[in-house]
Amino acid sequence: AVATGEASLTFHSKKKIDKDDVAEIIKKADIFENVAELIPLGGKPVYYVLDGAIKTYDPVGNIASKLTGLVSFSFMKSTFRNSVAPILMEKGITKIVYVNGCEAQASFVTQSMFGAAGHAIILDIGHITTNVTLCGGNGVLFGKTFALGSGYLASDLCQVIGCDFNYAMSILEKVN
Repeated sequence: AVATGEASLTFHSKKKIDKDDVAEIIKKADIFENVAELIPLGGKPVYYVLDGAIKTYDPVGNIASKLTGLVSFSFMKSTFRNSVAPILMEKGITKIVYVNGCEAQASFVTQSMFGAAGHAIILDIGHITTNVTLCGGNGVLFGKTFALGSGYLASDLCQVIGCDFNYAMSILEKVN
């Protein structure tokens, strides 16, 4: 799942923003830090605002007296990890990394097609489910998965036009 958080740092006077300031913004924006049933998968900055006026995707090196950041956080339920990890370890898989698949797609698409300043909506229509992801900057702004994939659409086509399943799937492949 995905959620966004916002945080600000106000300095006593104008200063040059560094990596530590960015890390502090991400830490302060983390709304899931003390939620036992959720395991964070990391925070990714969407954008920053310098002195309440200048929007940037990389504030390091800029001079400002206030830094605000919108940060996208992915997390998973600890019950998922607690049930999957023992099974994998029993099979000899000891190096386990959990990632948000929608975030990985979003990062790749926005960075390769639009750069850090871009926004994109990614629709990943699978056989059983569809993922919709709104991404911007380096993070995910919204993510939703629902049970309506090409298999369901093909089944509906079979019922409506009275064709067999393979023919309905071939129709959908032409739309893709």
